[in-house]
Amino acid sequence: MLILKQEEAVPESLKNILLVMSSSGFLVAPSVDPSQERLWVETWKRLDRFLPDLRKELDLEGQKDIVEEKKSSEAVVV
Repeated sequence: MLILKQEEAVPESLKNILLVMSSSGFLVAPSVDPSQERLWVETWKRLDRFLPDLRKELDLEGQKDIVEEKKSSEAVVV
């Protein structure tokens, strides 16, 4: 039972980390910010090995609007 909880905890922790990185604009698809391509590619290269469905589950490539919204709100700050 404890092992099962730990097996669930690791993917859930990774999901949370990736969602925070994405919403902060650090982990974004290259189509959104080409300067972040290396981080994007290297991250998914490693995660796809043991959590192949995670990318589809999170759908971070569809986060373009959130990143653009964050950038525009930062630009307004004086």
